[in-house]
Amino acid sequence: MKTQLILLTIIVFTGITACKTKVQQPGTVKAAYSISIQEEFLIELESNATTGYSWQWMNRQSVSIVDSIGFSYTVTYPERVGSPGKEIWKFKAAHPGTDTLQFGYRRPWEKDVIVRTKDIIVEVK
Repeated sequence: MKTQLILLTIIVFTGITACKTKVQQPGTVKAAYSISIQEEFLIELESNATTGYSWQWMNRQSVSIVDSIGFSYTVTYPERVGSPGKEIWKFKAAHPGTDTLQFGYRRPWEKDVIVRTKDIIVEVK
């Protein structure tokens, strides 16, 4: 009986530990922009701020061809509690080249969990 209890404790503990470190498989969506230097463009990403999730620009430090110049959030149905909306990211082309902006949809306090990703390929001419 004591051996079974110890074995059960190990199995439960292992399962709890695995749950804490589990990363969900993100669904990647791709889009592309071809723009000129100094041209501005918007990226709209469906979001729901009431869930704690938001889009994070994951590779901001390594992208130099565009600058982020604005951000806003609009609610689809303001009269409804918990209504989804859109995050609107505004960018301006800074330097010629091609790069990929990588966004992850996650909660800030869950560092290892990204539930969706979106890759935006940008070509600046």
